[in-house]
Amino acid sequence: MSIFVPVELSRFKVSINQNIGNVTVMLKLFKNIFGSNANSKHIAPAMVSENELKIIRELNVGAAISAHEHWKIRLGTFLTGKSTEDLRPEVICFDSRCDLGKWLHGPAKEQLGKYTSLQQLVAEHKSFQYQASNVVSLTQAGKVGDAEKLLLNGFKLSSERVIKFLRDLA
Repeated sequence: MSIFVPVELSRFKVSINQNIGNVTVMLKLFKNIFGSNANSKHIAPAMVSENELKIIRELNVGAAISAHEHWKIRLGTFLTGKSTEDLRPEVICFDSRCDLGKWLHGPAKEQLGKYTSLQQLVAEHKSFQYQASNVVSLTQAGKVGDAEKLLLNGFKLSSERVIKFLRDLA
């Protein structure tokens, strides 16, 4: 019997090492889904109620992404003076007027407002609208170079973040 003990211990060690590896992978996955703060409230399908899932499904994520991606083209055209649109910064700066903004400040806020991910999306969307309105303001003031820098930096970053949050909802 003493011959089998080392073999069994060896198998046990291998099993423990595999389990530790699996736990490490699961922790990394958990951090990717929920963020590095395990106590934070990010939206994940396993965590939300049927009501909350229904609210998430009300948003046409694809249309929201397309609309926000299209802003870069609209602003670029405006910068070059080729736009026929009446873009007004005092209108664009409001983050509650587009379909995404109406959803964020309406049903999403009511049902999902406790989640950090939604709060971050609201903040990024607000920044996105603010950056877009500033691109228009700078262009109208004749500061096209500054507007272009903002479009390629601050606006681009806000746009990418909004789109990332939207894709995470899908």
